[in-house]
Amino acid sequence: MSMTAKPEKTKGEKNKGLSVGVAIALIVLGVGTIIWQLASTNRDTRGNMPNDFFTVDDGQTFFTAKASNVPPFDYKGKEAVRAAVYECDGKRFVAYMERFTPEAHKVMAVAVSAPPPSAGGGKGTPEARGAIGGNPGLIRDATMNGRELKRPGDKEWVRSTNRQKVAEIQNTVTCPSGKGQPTPVEP
Repeated sequence: MSMTAKPEKTKGEKNKGLSVGVAIALIVLGVGTIIWQLASTNRDTRGNMPNDFFTVDDGQTFFTAKASNVPPFDYKGKEAVRAAVYECDGKRFVAYMERFTPEAHKVMAVAVSAPPPSAGGGKGTPEARGAIGGNPGLIRDATMNGRELKRPGDKEWVRSTNRQKVAEIQNTVTCPSGKGQPTPVEP
């Protein structure tokens, strides 16, 4: 019986094996990260939806409430609308307000209340399917064309279809003092 000695691996062969092992580990980690991200985006997180700013007095004051509220909505007996809050020199103010038209409000209220397809509800409840026709285009249309904006003190609301005026409202926010750069604030 003869015993043969195994040839010793060279330094290059050892490094090659280590490189292959590291590459496999990185691929597994990358695939795992992708799967984790995809799984987390399919969860129904509306129960943990963040807050947003709202106002009931033409932007003189503001408060926070769940972002799932579709403006306008009733808040302590008054009509609440979304408030875009900015800050200048440590002072917060409402730059403009936003609400939905009555038609768009109906679509958005159903869309917010209907369970997502991943919650086992198919395309939502039968009521939701009937109200929005199972058509995500209606939600997009309500968001794009069914919003109204105005600055505090303005008499008229501007429909979102007036893209030029809406852009002016959203892009020309100035500090109340006229000095400084306004910074958007999140609740």
